[in-house]
Amino acid sequence: MQPANPLLPFGFRTEQLLAPAQALAVFAASARLAPPRVERVALDEAFDRVLAANVRADRAYPDAARSTMDGYALASSQTPGRLQVAGEVLMGATWGGALAPRTCVAIPTGGVLPEGTDAVVPIEDARAEGGWIEPTVGEGIHRLDVIRRALDEVAEPVIDSFSPTWVLVSAGFDAHRADPLADLSLSSRDFADLARTVQGYAPRPGRLALFLEGGYDLDALRASVSSTLGALLGAPDPTEGPTTGGPGLERVGQAAVERNRALEAPSD
Repeated sequence: MQPANPLLPFGFRTEQLLAPAQALAVFAASARLAPPRVERVALDEAFDRVLAANVRADRAYPDAARSTMDGYALASSQTPGRLQVAGEVLMGATWGGALAPRTCVAIPTGGVLPEGTDAVVPIEDARAEGGWIEPTVGEGIHRLDVIRRALDEVAEPVIDSFSPTWVLVSAGFDAHRADPLADLSLSSRDFADLARTVQGYAPRPGRLALFLEGGYDLDALRASVSSTLGALLGAPDPTEGPTTGGPGLERVGQAAVERNRALEAPSD
């Protein structure tokens, strides 16, 4: 008898096969599994073991918002434009009080963000001169109007011509302005707007899937996910307004020109 499945080296009768649930039930009834035992071992012997109970920290770690890079801590609402460097956050110390308007402070990796700051511009993305810094034009802190224009002018024409059968979204909520890893500056309301825009790219209902890619401030992540799902389900927008005024509009226009040039170029 020839095997019904060429990957199996033996034949079998399909009418005798069990359904997956039946097969699992038969296996569970015949297998003899020893009950789990709880053992206390040294930490260096715990590799490849499973915890018997949850381990909870006795406090929040880290205990304050900290920078993940060397750069300049600032309030994203104060950008774009030049900011005066008011001083430096030293490692192991905190900045006393809130920053004055239009100021920032130099901060090392791991430094505690001063009161009122919600973003860090990396050193390589800031132009420093005479005690002042300015985020590099075309990089750094962007807002909704820039991203919407990029979608409308650069991405959407290509998406329409491609005619996707599914739309898969890598949802990077670390673009929220409160996220410690972000070099964008979006609000939770912005994600609702972007979700509706991307939903329009799907060919029909049920052909849009979102995957959580990032988000490292839990409050911002919670608000952003809620706004995104709410927008897709027709819920009212959050009270937090959309962001506008970020740098990068010129770069979007340049990208659109480059895209058109690439599409018009003769193929080999």
